[in-house]
Amino acid sequence: MRGHGRSCKPNSLDGHSSELYAADFKAVCDAFGLVKPVYCGWSLAAANITDIVANLKPWPIAGAIALGGSPGINGDIVPVIGTPLLLKTLPRFNDNTNVSEAIAARIEFVDACFDEPDKVSHALKCRYLGETLLQTPDVSACVSMRPQDPEQLFEAGRNGLPLLVLFGKNDLLVNGEAVVNIVKPHFKNLQTVFIRGGHSLFDDNEDGMAEEVTKFVLSVQVGHPQILKSKASSSPFVIMSVKEQDLLGIAMYHFDPGPRGVFVVPVVRNPTISGAL
Repeated sequence: MRGHGRSCKPNSLDGHSSELYAADFKAVCDAFGLVKPVYCGWSLAAANITDIVANLKPWPIAGAIALGGSPGINGDIVPVIGTPLLLKTLPRFNDNTNVSEAIAARIEFVDACFDEPDKVSHALKCRYLGETLLQTPDVSACVSMRPQDPEQLFEAGRNGLPLLVLFGKNDLLVNGEAVVNIVKPHFKNLQTVFIRGGHSLFDDNEDGMAEEVTKFVLSVQVGHPQILKSKASSSPFVIMSVKEQDLLGIAMYHFDPGPRGVFVVPVVRNPTISGAL
């Protein structure tokens, strides 16, 4: 995901247009030959759902998952979905004039990602913190406050785009109920799930998250006519943008139905795609 990890990090809004985020996604799908994947974006990456449906017609995805984030952002949405902690931290996070405050905000942000931060290893917290430091405050400001048109997202919802809003019950950074209230009037194919954990469900409650993601992916992909007609693998895939968890911000999983159930098998992590991201 641009602005994160090893991806390009433009420090002006021109480099963070909705069209560019959509083009990045299409480049990944084309490179791996994906047909109607499910897009799963964590935290800020959930907003890429709007970029995809607004700029790529027909939609290249079978469905979308907003994992601990809003499927769209703009100046009106962020103040509504952000918790008081996030809204207090974000200006310091994005302040390019005060290094001490920017770093302190990142440390507070990392602790707030977890349901029980005191039980999280120092090594994992350092990994999160290290990833945030790869993103300078001016870049942080661009990725968190870039303009989007939510009407494009709402139109997709009215036209039947399947959406799962998946949150931890103790998310200290994003108000999941507020996200649901924004999208619910517009999405006729909406699922909302709240499970044990905080903002980083893949570390707080990996099994619970995998179970909910798997159920949703199988419900929207198995038997999808475009997948069946393609030469791609008939087993579903999901692209997951994970801001701090993967250096490049892209992980791909193969949902493999086996005799004892469905297993989530990592296919590739941190793929390097020249010129794509």
